[in-house]
Amino acid sequence: MTIGDKIKKIRTFRNMTQAELGAALGWGDKGANRLAQYETNYRVPRKDLVTEMAKILDVNPLTLHEPTTMDAQKRRTEIRCDYQK
Repeated sequence: MTIGDKIKKIRTFRNMTQAELGAALGWGDKGANRLAQYETNYRVPRKDLVTEMAKILDVNPLTLHEPTTMDAQKRRTEIRCDYQK
């Protein structure tokens, strides 16, 4: 699960729109568009921005940074596939 996937999952769990989270981050009218870029992995947020998002979403910043079990499993599968070539 990418950081963008995690942001979206937690934001929707908290019943926040992209515009609401963008406004809470101080981005004004363009907040929803910028947040959509992070959630679709078009852009990757800086560490300080992830920390600020985590505060607003009321989660530990490591929740957004740390790889999930699925990420680790996917990497192992990719490595095996590369090795078999």
